[in-house]
Amino acid sequence: MRLFVLLSITTYLCTFFHVAGMERLSCVSHLIHPQFFPQDTIPPNAIISDSLPVSHDTLPKSDSIVISLPVSKDALDASVAYTARDSIIYDLEEKKVHLYGEAIAKYKNIELKADYIQYDWVIGTLSAEVNKDSLGNPIGFADFKEEDNLYKAKKLTYNFKTSKGKVYQVMTQEGEGYLHGEQVKRNEYNEWYGRKAKYTTCNLEHPHFYIKANRMKMVPDKVIVTGPANMVIEDVPLPIYIPFAIFPIKKGQRSGIILPEYGEEQNRGFFLRNGGYYFGISDYFDLALRGDLYSKGSWALKVNSNYRKRYKYNGILRLDYGRNRLGEPESPTFSRVNDFRVNWNHTQDSKQALNSRFSANVNFGTSTYDKNFSVDKERVLNSAFASKINYSKSWAGKPFNFSLQLAQDQNLNTGAINLQLPIIGFGVSRIQPFKSKKPGTQRKWYENIGFGYNFETQNIISGVDSVFFTKETFRNARYGMRHNLPISSTLKLFKFFTLTPRINYVERWYFQSVRKTWDPTFVNDENIAVGSVVSDTTFGFHPARDFNFGASLATKLFGQLNFKGKLKAIRHVFTPTLNVNYTPDFGTPFWGYYRDVQSDTAGTIETYSRFEAVSGIYGQPSRGKVGSIGVNLNNLLEMKVFSKKDTIKNEKKIKLLESLNLSSSYNIAADSLRLSPININGRTSFGGSGIFLDFRFLLDPYTVDSLTNRRINTFVVQESGRLTRLSTAQFSLTSSFQSKRTAGAPPPTPSTRSAFTDEELEMIERDRDLYFDFNIPWSINFSYNLAFVKGRPGEPDKLDVSRNSIDFGFDANITPKWKMNLNTGFDLSELDFVFTTFSVIRDLHCWVLRFDWVPYPIEFQRYSMQLNVKSHILQDLKLTRKKDRFDSVF
Repeated sequence: MRLFVLLSITTYLCTFFHVAGMERLSCVSHLIHPQFFPQDTIPPNAIISDSLPVSHDTLPKSDSIVISLPVSKDALDASVAYTARDSIIYDLEEKKVHLYGEAIAKYKNIELKADYIQYDWVIGTLSAEVNKDSLGNPIGFADFKEEDNLYKAKKLTYNFKTSKGKVYQVMTQEGEGYLHGEQVKRNEYNEWYGRKAKYTTCNLEHPHFYIKANRMKMVPDKVIVTGPANMVIEDVPLPIYIPFAIFPIKKGQRSGIILPEYGEEQNRGFFLRNGGYYFGISDYFDLALRGDLYSKGSWALKVNSNYRKRYKYNGILRLDYGRNRLGEPESPTFSRVNDFRVNWNHTQDSKQALNSRFSANVNFGTSTYDKNFSVDKERVLNSAFASKINYSKSWAGKPFNFSLQLAQDQNLNTGAINLQLPIIGFGVSRIQPFKSKKPGTQRKWYENIGFGYNFETQNIISGVDSVFFTKETFRNARYGMRHNLPISSTLKLFKFFTLTPRINYVERWYFQSVRKTWDPTFVNDENIAVGSVVSDTTFGFHPARDFNFGASLATKLFGQLNFKGKLKAIRHVFTPTLNVNYTPDFGTPFWGYYRDVQSDTAGTIETYSRFEAVSGIYGQPSRGKVGSIGVNLNNLLEMKVFSKKDTIKNEKKIKLLESLNLSSSYNIAADSLRLSPININGRTSFGGSGIFLDFRFLLDPYTVDSLTNRRINTFVVQESGRLTRLSTAQFSLTSSFQSKRTAGAPPPTPSTRSAFTDEELEMIERDRDLYFDFNIPWSINFSYNLAFVKGRPGEPDKLDVSRNSIDFGFDANITPKWKMNLNTGFDLSELDFVFTTFSVIRDLHCWVLRFDWVPYPIEFQRYSMQLNVKSHILQDLKLTRKKDRFDSVF
């Protein structure tokens, strides 16, 4: 009886809400089954059949009797909840519910939204349709959502019991692609079979392009397979058909063929380039094998791997090997060169292992690889390689740190290689042994005394890339160790001055030494005794020690002028520093680091260092006593002006001079040239205009010898009356401007990175020049660099310009869909352009058209035009025409 009353009340409330004109109605299906409707609570708008049996039986009036209502075997295993904005109509004769206006029906993990929904509770079927315009055309879509999958259709039917459905004019997104179908059936395995289907990466209801097939099957998150298909662009079918098509839509890594580029080079013939296979091994690791093949015998093999483990590390490894073959073997100009290139970049997440850090940036290879196999301007113009692998560790709560490093540098012009293998370091951070452990007590002067310790050892292998991996190269390796003990303190004098005395002790351990002697019996090619200096290398333990003392005294002065009006104040910060340094003369016989040897038959004596063969590792003790007094004057000038943007103080700071430094020193221990050149450098931004000027001057108080252009111990003021002479000067004027981002465009924050896959982000990081932001209408970069040196041998007043060039970059949206980019420069000394690139890009919504041109320099001229689909899953769907620098005919 209670259950019957509950059902009656529930049904009555649903009817009351409808009659009362509520904006949205809501009921649950298993509570309103018509078999439980009392006669007096049937909705007034329901359609009732005369033959429909309605029970009027009542239960016995006994509280001890329990009534069990039978549940049909065909009943659903979960409730169906539904709502509608306009009305809900129950058709009891047809056993259906009709929902009108923003109707929503939910069953388990399924949700259906449409303008009109019909629910048949007998067979468990949902049907949905959209409204139609005056011409009978459907408007909008009905949304069918199952878990994370969303399907849009004009009309659909779905059966809860069989999990089968039929959809008309459906559109759904699978991965980065979109599937359209006029009629689609869904089976109980969640597989879709489409008729007159389209597959595209265009997100429009009427796509710009698609691959059309009469039959198509889709297994969600796995694959889409079609029968015979062809490409359709702007509703124009292309006369090219394929027997079948397979589109992998599986999430995560996927393996597949990398289609090669094809073309012809004048020197190496026809080619297939950058073709191969991609192995999507796992979510953490992949592998791409690519190769180049040329009809005249040249070839290249490229191995590329990306690895990533979130919150731990990520990296890229690239191995390239190629053979460049030019000419015929019988020709005197025939050449065959083997080249290789190794790139490895590894980055550890900062959250992983806070007390240890591992990183790698390796660039190594032959000096001709990029010139023979690369068209990238940065790699082609690069003149040096540098590599570094570093591991460091510290101990929490301890002052100790450890580092292990491998480093390499390579000059691509000369082929010279320096390999530091390994560099081991151990250090102790600054310790204050006399510091009091009692908190709140005033420090004594001796409590600020502290010291540190640094130890380092390294091995340097030098050679030329062509013969680097030989026994002779490694036999001539140089190695050594260095200990460094800095001791310093900080004292406060007269409240406003800071005195920092310091002592630095350095000890070097070398294991080879040079000894030179004069051999008077040495004869030349004409069998005449001319004598010669003979060098012998001795091995053993050879320490070299030196030390120096110093102190600095610094203070800071502030000056401010206040005004009335828009200019509120001008503030000057002046920081003078006085430095005193003393280094003994380690070139005296007492230390034994330097020796004398006869150098010619006339008896000329020259001084040499015992450590000159290994001085490139940690240097050597210096010759000559140094007792210098140095001055450094640092200036900062800024002003405060009125600003409406600051609603609190109405102030804005503008730096007139971000820095202006003047420094020099005087060596009282030297016998000549005691005064060093005066160094003046500064930076200003022209009142916050966005234009920056950096400058540097070197003023020498001494004159030079007119023949050798070397400094002599004569002041300029004695000869010309001027205090100094200009030695070198450098100017750099830089500016960068860009417009505001397009209204409605997302801000350039890290959150916008989520729009790209990890693979796409890595591609952008590697080739930033290939990507443009249409949300910035325009941007300009400008720089002017001028540097000159005064004086040359025989011409002390000659002014030589070492650099005089303008660099310019311009990026602008010609229209909302057209963009142009120009990067160029002009060498005013040579009167010639520097490396210049020009690009025009057309955004075609789901396609992009791009033209790239390198007009200068002549030896690197190239152009390319490419029309391709934006989405990387159809990256091989492109049309390309190009000529690169390997072709001499344009």
